[in-house]
Amino acid sequence: MGDSTRARRANPQNFTLFTMRGRLYVRNVKQKVIDIGELPGSGKGPYSYRLDVGGMSGEGFESADAALRDLASQLTFIYLDGQFTSLPEEHMSDLDIDGATQLDVVCGHAGNAEPLVVHETASPARP
Repeated sequence: MGDSTRARRANPQNFTLFTMRGRLYVRNVKQKVIDIGELPGSGKGPYSYRLDVGGMSGEGFESADAALRDLASQLTFIYLDGQFTSLPEEHMSDLDIDGATQLDVVCGHAGNAEPLVVHETASPARP
């Protein structure tokens, strides 16, 4: 087992990526939610995303879930930690997370620059 695999198992950092009203949000284990970018789509695709910081983007996805999975494959703990440190918290009362397309992800310990790993408990894409 490699060092990064041991680190993930020893000290995982869990996040939930979700999208609603054309925006991308991330929630951490402390239930803090931040807005990190846009994910416009009409419910019928194609979907695309663009992060507000760093210029990361993707396009041509058949579903919001597919776009979130692609985004997760590119995000790192280092990026998310910086965003959680610098961005204001979104008010949970303004967000209907239960109706949002969500994707649970995990990454290793602080300082890890590897992409996030998707938990296979992701919610199905919703129109």
